Amino acid sequence: MESATDSFTRVPGSRVMDNADGLGARVVETHASAVHQHQVVGIRDREVELSRLEGLLRSDAARVTSEALSRFAPFSGRKYLSFSRISNESDQDLLLDDSGLESGNWPLRQPLNVIEAGTQQTIYLAQPSWGGSKAWVTYVARYGQGWRDFTLEFECPALPFSKNHVQVKDCSKVFQIDVTHVQERGSPLTANVTIRMDKNAYTTTNNDEVHANYDIGVGVSFPTKMDIKFPVHESIVVAAFINSDMTFPRGTVYNNINDKQWEFFRGVVWNDDPSCLLFEDATTDNRMFSLGIEWLNAFKFGEEKCMTKRSHMGNLQFFHGMGSVLGEKPEKTRNNLLTWIEVMYKLACGNQGISETDELKDVLPGYFGKETVPSKTDTLRDLLLATTPKYKEADIQKRAFGVCLHMISDSYALGHTQRRLKNPSDMIERDTAGYIRFQPDTYGDWGSIVCFHTYNDQDGDRHGHYDDKDGEVDPTPRDVTTFNETIGARNAIDACTNMINMFIKKTEWDDGVKQFLEDEIFVLDRCARPSDCFTDESVISDVYTYEEDVEEKVEEFDYEAGLQRKLASLEAGTSAPTKCALRRRSRLEESDALAHEHRVLQPN
Repeated sequence: MESATDSFTRVPGSRVMDNADGLGARVVETHASAVHQHQVVGIRDREVELSRLEGLLRSDAARVTSEALSRFAPFSGRKYLSFSRISNESDQDLLLDDSGLESGNWPLRQPLNVIEAGTQQTIYLAQPSWGGSKAWVTYVARYGQGWRDFTLEFECPALPFSKNHVQVKDCSKVFQIDVTHVQERGSPLTANVTIRMDKNAYTTTNNDEVHANYDIGVGVSFPTKMDIKFPVHESIVVAAFINSDMTFPRGTVYNNINDKQWEFFRGVVWNDDPSCLLFEDATTDNRMFSLGIEWLNAFKFGEEKCMTKRSHMGNLQFFHGMGSVLGEKPEKTRNNLLTWIEVMYKLACGNQGISETDELKDVLPGYFGKETVPSKTDTLRDLLLATTPKYKEADIQKRAFGVCLHMISDSYALGHTQRRLKNPSDMIERDTAGYIRFQPDTYGDWGSIVCFHTYNDQDGDRHGHYDDKDGEVDPTPRDVTTFNETIGARNAIDACTNMINMFIKKTEWDDGVKQFLEDEIFVLDRCARPSDCFTDESVISDVYTYEEDVEEKVEEFDYEAGLQRKLASLEAGTSAPTKCALRRRSRLEESDALAHEHRVLQPN
């Protein structure tokens, strides 16, 4: 068995289809919490280790094969799936404004967040393992200078003698909704829904007459929900699109991003997986995730020059708003960020002198050579498609812009970058594990950059905590206040929203984009210091003073003693225990654990 080194040739037989439809960039963030093995590992040891990991992964895969197939089954016409064909015969796109579930689950890409004008598309709803299913969707369409909406409520009671149905609620008079070919009872249910708009209807939004013939429901007979980590960073970007000037469905969540929009998110994920080893090289599906064995193999055993190693443990850590090496000057990290964002932004706009056919040596000199993969003679298109060049609808411009958004968003994650806190009065006592918290209905407002962190020797548990949601309820992209408890998320949403607005206008780099990034996003603090391996050991605010030698008198919130022990242990070459007896888990351990616990993110 060969060890993967991120080359564009895949390791034969190493992929197993899984229910990885919900996977996001946080998979590799968790992988990246493994400590780099500095010793040379022999080929035989590599084979033994990789064989063990593959065994674990395939064992997990065997247990979820049925669920995995079910997740993709709606698009392969499995006989026990219920569906409703929605024909949008209007001249306006129908945008999902909101949706809800009382029972059942939405499969991947559901509910449809866009039903384009003049198209027929299909809505699926998965029935739970027992009981019925009930859900609702609200769509909006442009009408004159405003918007009009309608709500469909689906229900499949799954009770003896019960009737499948849909109720049309709050429907504007401009819509005519016809439901035909309904299977009224039993499962699977099928139905056709035709939606038209009357351009001559008078425009009122309250108490409109409902023009609908309805008796429709959807339900299927398999469970699809699993409790896996929430893709918080991708949801941050979804929230930014919703709040931007771009026409973007407000009901969008990570699970129902459509294929065209997903091209942006292939770019967002790219920073974590620059060789695209987490995806299948499919011609017609840009969201078919692999099991991740190749990614893990490259991360653990790949050569230092491979992109997976470079982006997580090497000189490309700035992909995540982090320093590339311990002690790197903040000016250098910032320059790397701005250099790459400039190239990717100009490529995304398409009219600013950068194209996908440009060779890397010409647009990103110094980052690639003859021996790297990709090499300096490869193109920007080669860089972004990597090992998945087959997808026929690949949009390099969207992917390039997604790369920009990832860098901006990650720079507000506390485990990536330390920023000056602008509202320390809203901060409250840390929780029992020592994690930062803020008062209810407030959030941390973070400003200038004090220090870029590095992955190497960082506390993986503490890093991972700030890359995940904090709380039982998943944030909802249409409501930014639901991100308040995720440290840095509100700033990240605002920053990405502003960047999206400039992208929409195709603002020239030198006419505002560069200044925005330099003066608002990546502005260095007056006391910025070289990169370190800490996470949240200190919080710095304007209420604190500074010595003449530019060393901060920072409030450590009872961390002073622990910090001194940690510094002493680093000098001695040992690791110190964290506060509250937290076990410092190595990145290698996390990587193994993640492989054993299943590497996929399943949407809730």
